[in-house]
Amino acid sequence: MDISIDSCIAQLRRNTLKVTPRRLAVITMLLAERRYFSPYEVYERLLNTDCSSGLPSVYRILQEFSAIGLVTEIERSDRQQYYFLCKESSGAHHHHFICRICCRVEPIKKCFFDSVKKHIETELDAQVESHIFQLEGICASCRNH
Repeated sequence: MDISIDSCIAQLRRNTLKVTPRRLAVITMLLAERRYFSPYEVYERLLNTDCSSGLPSVYRILQEFSAIGLVTEIERSDRQQYYFLCKESSGAHHHHFICRICCRVEPIKKCFFDSVKKHIETELDAQVESHIFQLEGICASCRNH
């Protein structure tokens, strides 16, 4: 099930963030495409709209969204921070496949981490508390073009 603007607004309110025109503009922009964006890309897209804001404001909004779990931070080899509004609204644990060509992000609903966790706990006598796992590659659409 895809996430809606209403569920995003509800998440802002649950976390005592005001629903401002700038926050709504960022959410709407992120909902429009299933890809990740740098703060600068968000800033550029909003530049000629009624809700344009400075780059520091865009950074702050994205960091606020990340803190409440509305967006997912994407780590890339270029060491820049990217953000993605995950449209998988079930709340179930999942990971992401990221196309390095078109920047598209797709949810992976199956988690294969249990065997790794078991190995770490057995072999290293350590306790795993969380994990972040993302796969990168080339999506079918980009491979066929």
